Amino acid sequence: MRWDEERRRSGSMGQHALILTIRDFLAKRGHVVQCYAQDPIYTDIDRQALDEHGITVLDDPKGFLEIDEETVVISQYPDIPVRQITADITRPALMIWNTVKEKPSFPPTRDDDNHIRMIADNTSPRLDKMVQDYVQLDFPQSPVKRDFGEDTTIYIRKMNL
Repeated sequence: MRWDEERRRSGSMGQHALILTIRDFLAKRGHVVQCYAQDPIYTDIDRQALDEHGITVLDDPKGFLEIDEETVVISQYPDIPVRQITADITRPALMIWNTVKEKPSFPPTRDDDNHIRMIADNTSPRLDKMVQDYVQLDFPQSPVKRDFGEDTTIYIRKMNL
């Protein structure tokens, strides 16, 4: 396993823990929550572990088809334009993902094999317009900052929409 893949898996674990925390929080308040995850690097072991914790793994693009107005979307540094696809589909209740900025703050970098890595989830005018309908909160940071970067924001859809 390459270092960047190991780092990506570590970040995914933090996202999975957050999914379970949100699910359990809502369950204590009487809400039934179905949890889904979508990532092409999942192994059979990953799928089994997630299934044991009540997270259903969906193949691409089926995860996007589950997004609606009651959905919580969690995404960090994806390799596909998750935010733009979400903006095209609906307005989820809550989104936890990289902060939407006017100009991308992620310059191209090189991976361990010297391949250029570009950020695939840049902003767009329709994404900028969508987040105007949300209250924005800074995501709390742990001292390690391993699971979620400093540029993570919680977007909560405004009630009057």
